Amino acid sequence: LNMIPELPGFEKININKKVIDKGAEFGKFLNKMELGKKKGIIFSFIELLQKEQTDFSNALFQIWKPKDCVIAFDEIHEFTPEHGMHMDYGSEIERAVRHWGNKNIGFIFTTQRPAFVTKKVIGLTDYLIIYRITYTSDVKAVKDLLKEMNQPMAEKIVAEIQTKPFLNGY
Repeated sequence: LNMIPELPGFEKININKKVIDKGAEFGKFLNKMELGKKKGIIFSFIELLQKEQTDFSNALFQIWKPKDCVIAFDEIHEFTPEHGMHMDYGSEIERAVRHWGNKNIGFIFTTQRPAFVTKKVIGLTDYLIIYRITYTSDVKAVKDLLKEMNQPMAEKIVAEIQTKPFLNGY
């Protein structure tokens, strides 16, 4: 969502309305690309609607064949929303999360609305960052995620996550 700044070692690629129908072509390009000294790529969606982001990403992930990397999604609920949210769903992103882990590809997701993320993807997550949350449904979703954890620790996390400062979390 264009919130991640340029970072050392990363190439930032802006995806805007002019190229939203080029996801598959971009996937082919990435398959041929040598990163060289760059260690990563940041895809920034510039002023796109949720459907446009999902359409581009589905086309990209259907073609792209990354190797030995970590893929991070900021605001994962925009790409794999819980059913019933009346949002487009990133089925190719779910497919990648489900299968690419076997190809030495890890995923990191961030969200401030864990209740809005499909449980199918949360259940497959390697690493989930949850910033401060306050909505009852999100607090409940975090409790559900942590229910198998040591109870005193889980209760401490649930209590603290509601009062964390901006861009702080677990």
